[in-house]
Amino acid sequence: GPNRPASGNGFPAWRLALRQVENPLVLLLIVAAAISWFLDEHDDALLIVAIVAASSAIGFWQEWSAGNAVRTLMRMVAVRATVLRDGSTCEVPVEELVPGDVVQLAAGSIVPADARLLHSNLLFVDEASLTGESYPAEKLEEPSPVDAPISARRGALYAGTHVLSGTGTAVLVATGSDTEFGHVMERLKHRAPTPEFE
Repeated sequence: GPNRPASGNGFPAWRLALRQVENPLVLLLIVAAAISWFLDEHDDALLIVAIVAASSAIGFWQEWSAGNAVRTLMRMVAVRATVLRDGSTCEVPVEELVPGDVVQLAAGSIVPADARLLHSNLLFVDEASLTGESYPAEKLEEPSPVDAPISARRGALYAGTHVLSGTGTAVLVATGSDTEFGHVMERLKHRAPTPEFE
């Protein structure tokens, strides 16, 4: 598949609408409206239903608009990488990269996928998106132990990071959802359990 994490296409419209009433407070208000209706307090019931409907409509519209805006921005941003193919360098859309491609990196380059460094010259990378470390990480060709944490793997480059200075050549070893960044996105897709307090 393409070299991008499987982020999905968001929620379909019906699921987005259903999410607006999944909140326990909203469900409680709907029950209160039903009880008011059966107690012949029709004005109160209609008022509660109107408030819930307006709140749900506004929430649906905001989420739908935000999703459309993100999809539009993603179509506008076309990141390319410099790749060695057939003995020469060429510019390739990041989505078309595959494991085994050899990429060239320089200051300002986005690391397009997880890679093993083949050659570096004063290469420093910002890995804050993965490690939280604010200082640049120096990258060298040396191998790292298999069980080393991400921040200690000096010969590895990761998708979602970018080059601050220097140059380097690296071979891609993982793309798309198989990257460390892809694993993080996969974990974020799973909804956190609702806290007891909520």
